[in-house]
Amino acid sequence: MDHFPEAARLRVEGTVREAIDLVENDQKSEAVQLMNALVAEFPQSGLAHAYLAWVYSNVGDHRQAIQHGKVAVQNEPDSERASLIYFRALWNAHEYQQAFQEMERFSQIGYSEEYVRMMHEWRGI
Repeated sequence: MDHFPEAARLRVEGTVREAIDLVENDQKSEAVQLMNALVAEFPQSGLAHAYLAWVYSNVGDHRQAIQHGKVAVQNEPDSERASLIYFRALWNAHEYQQAFQEMERFSQIGYSEEYVRMMHEWRGI
């Protein structure tokens, strides 16, 4: 979100924290509404799309989660957070090949301790 003014960045981050709290308090439909409004306000924010994907994953709407995860990595291709959320949305939807493709895409441009941890787990290291 480097290309956003400070006030917009803070608004997005604050709303994301609020949505996370709503999900953790089992107020998922409120979180969906909140994040949809945020994406409408900041349609170019990869962070907003990533967390809308995360919220949709939490309510089991895999199609929407994948759609917004994809937009998140398109808007912020260098964001590890967006990549991981998109990966998990794909994984939760049993789209394993696409999930691995996202892991590979990100690994070519950046380093992710989380992806390394996953690979070690899967390999039994």
